[in-house]
Amino acid sequence: MLQSKSKVLIVDNSGAKTAYCIHVYEGYRRRYAYIGNKVLLAIKSIKQIKSKGTKIKQTQKPKTRVKKGMLFKAVLLETKNGIKKLSGDVTTFKRSTAVLLSEKKKFLATRLFTPVPTIFRKTKYARLMFMAHGYIR
Repeated sequence: MLQSKSKVLIVDNSGAKTAYCIHVYEGYRRRYAYIGNKVLLAIKSIKQIKSKGTKIKQTQKPKTRVKKGMLFKAVLLETKNGIKKLSGDVTTFKRSTAVLLSEKKKFLATRLFTPVPTIFRKTKYARLMFMAHGYIR
C-alpha cells in the first residue's frame, strides 16, 4: 500500500535511486496504490558513477535520461503491505520498489535488479518477467 509522499526505491538500470510518490493513477480521488498500479514519481536521488581504477572528476556527470527533480510514471513491483492471495497466503516485502516508464508507456530501463512477482504474467506489464532477475510466487 503506497500513498502520496511515500518513499520508493527504483530497481532498474535507468540511473535513478530513490523517488517519492506524488500521485496515484487509475481512479477518481484514489488514495492508495498496490502492486501493479501506476503512480507518478519525483526523482530524489540518482546513482553515482563507479569507474574502475581511475578517479572521477567533478566535471563528469552521469549519462542518463534521469535527473534529480524529474517526474516519471512508474509501475509498483513491491510494497511493504504485500500481496494477499485467494488461498489465504500473504507475501510481504521489506521495501517499496518501482520501475520507471517513458512517456510512450514503455519501460525506461532494460534490466531489473530484483525478483518480480508472478502476478505480472497476466497484466499488460508482462514484459517485466523477461527483464527480471528472478520470480516470486
